[in-house]
Amino acid sequence: MSMRDPLQIQIRARVEIPRGRRISASVIRQAIAYRLDHGRSPRGIELTIVQWRNPGRKSAALRAWRTGSQAAAWATLGNALRGWLDENDTITVAMV
Repeated sequence: MSMRDPLQIQIRARVEIPRGRRISASVIRQAIAYRLDHGRSPRGIELTIVQWRNPGRKSAALRAWRTGSQAAAWATLGNALRGWLDENDTITVAMV
């Protein structure tokens, strides 16, 4: 088993659903996969990478939370997200 650089990514999903309805975590996973495959969010869902960090880095500056343009963030973090989707079946969703 290879040692991987830990990565934490916060993604905001704004979903158009009728008031009082709830969505499952699998909908968010499918939306992220769609965004990675098609380069855009699915209709009715807006996905935004809020910030990310590499907590395993030695330098405090490299461990800090980072932000950037959405195009650069999705391009840079896309492979990590795709790997995570392929290997994990869990996701933490905070409804706000």
